[in-house]
Amino acid sequence: MASKSDNPKLTNNSGQIITNNKELRIVMVGKTGSGKSAAGNTILGRKEFESKCTSQSVTVDCFKHECLIDGQQIAVIDTPDLFDNRYDETKTVKDVSQCVRLAAPGPHVFLVVICLGRFTAEEKQTVQKIQEIFGQDADRYSMVLFTRGDYLDETIETFLDDNTDLQELVARCNNQYHVFNNKEKKDRSQVNELLQKIRSVVQRNGGSHYTNEMFQEAEREIQEEKQRILKEKEEKIRKQREELERELLKEYEKNMRKMKEQLMAERERERKEREEERRRVKQEMEMQRQREEQRVRKEREEEIMRRRRKQEMERQREMVEKEGERQREREERKRNMASKSDNPKLTNNSGQIITNNKELRIVMVGKTGAGKSAAGNTILGRKEFESKCTSQSVTVDCFKHECEIDGQQIAVIDTPGLFDNRYDETKTVKDVSQCICLAAPGPHVFLVVIGVGRFTAEEKQTVQKIQEIFGQDADRYSMVLFTRGDDLEETTIETFVDGDTDLQELLARCNNQYHVFNNKLKDRSQVNELLQKIRNVVQRNGGSHYTNEMFQKAEREIQEEKQRILKEEEEKKRRERGTGEGTSERT
Repeated sequence: MASKSDNPKLTNNSGQIITNNKELRIVMVGKTGSGKSAAGNTILGRKEFESKCTSQSVTVDCFKHECLIDGQQIAVIDTPDLFDNRYDETKTVKDVSQCVRLAAPGPHVFLVVICLGRFTAEEKQTVQKIQEIFGQDADRYSMVLFTRGDYLDETIETFLDDNTDLQELVARCNNQYHVFNNKEKKDRSQVNELLQKIRSVVQRNGGSHYTNEMFQEAEREIQEEKQRILKEKEEKIRKQREELERELLKEYEKNMRKMKEQLMAERERERKEREEERRRVKQEMEMQRQREEQRVRKEREEEIMRRRRKQEMERQREMVEKEGERQREREERKRNMASKSDNPKLTNNSGQIITNNKELRIVMVGKTGAGKSAAGNTILGRKEFESKCTSQSVTVDCFKHECEIDGQQIAVIDTPGLFDNRYDETKTVKDVSQCICLAAPGPHVFLVVIGVGRFTAEEKQTVQKIQEIFGQDADRYSMVLFTRGDDLEETTIETFVDGDTDLQELLARCNNQYHVFNNKLKDRSQVNELLQKIRNVVQRNGGSHYTNEMFQKAEREIQEEKQRILKEEEEKKRRERGTGEGTSERT
């Protein structure tokens, strides 16, 4: 028989003793790609739940596995990922709900798994979705578990202080949270600390657990809410029908009175027709005057816009010419100093020689949190661009830094992250466009930076946004750079790409040119391989680069598209006004 010291004990509010030989039931919940399955394997100390780096969700059903830790039975239940776009919401909710049955008589804790990084709208919706499924009672039995703790460059408390939404989430879970590094599976101290925190939650709840009655109550509340909404809709339809009947009756009575008046007083009708004709002519003259004023105002505004665009294009042209002149002077000095035999060469399609003493200009573009700044620092071989793990974008302006690699001058231009919710789209597009001036006379390559992981709608919109800013000509000068290559583990980049058709289409638009970076490695060979691939892109483009003329062409196309949309809207309004006037005349 074990001694009392072998079983750590907790006491509930009723004085009941909760010992470690009681089974502890844990349910893992969270959005797609948060790392639930990997965290479950870390708790179990072995790989039971399937977990790998793919562009789609892996867990599609609830699974339960058990283990014994310090004499206590631990049951871990993994659930399907929320927001899995392969299934509708009804199926996902039904599948996730099965965890209550697997955790019978009920789970002691719901571990809300969130990946450290950007806290987006999907994470906020995840917590709301959990409450919709399990009800408000689930808050008392919830704890936040942060994964990817190895990416944290600061304390978890500092990370939480930067995001009020994240603070509210943790507060709803009784300010209980824990950080996991799923790659350090042999470090059991992080598992022991987590279990101790879970036991504290159990103690605060008086040794109780989430019950099937609570789940049934949540389901009843959902059904009652649906019935309430249905009744409100039915009542609204009934009122609309009654209102329509009243309007039809009023219209009918009005028409009858009008017919009687026409029969009784023909002269009165003729007088009213003459007055209506005078009113119509007056209204038409007024509308014609307004159209003329609108036309003159529009021409004046277009003239002002043309002058502004001309001034802006002239200013940019002067900046590009000045930067180009300075660049030519620098290149001339380098050519005079370097001997021809010391310069590795490439030959373009026209037979022109492209030597390594030519400056190579690289522009980093991508969405917020893709790792642009870190990748730029890796190329430079030193930390010039600010880069850290936060819940908001770090880069808010274009910056340029240079270095020399194997005798060649390398210029790296970092740009603000797309989809930064702190700024509107117009400001972001304007700020990103400044990279053309910094890369004068023009960049040789746009590195489209994408983090290895889920290829979401934002990544697809990133490529579309780049084309909207720089035009279709930019495709010839583009290459995809995948960051976080260490997340691939034993998976090759080719296998990862084959699993997603959207990703394949993106690479095809970039001439199937791509490269993988591990920003944590100091290995310069990955930088040399990237530069060689960029030189190959330059060679295929005949030694040319993206020019200011291409950028101005893209701006013209954007303005023309805006004018086309504006004209279509004005024409639609004009037709609607014409239809309304015709109806009035017939009446």
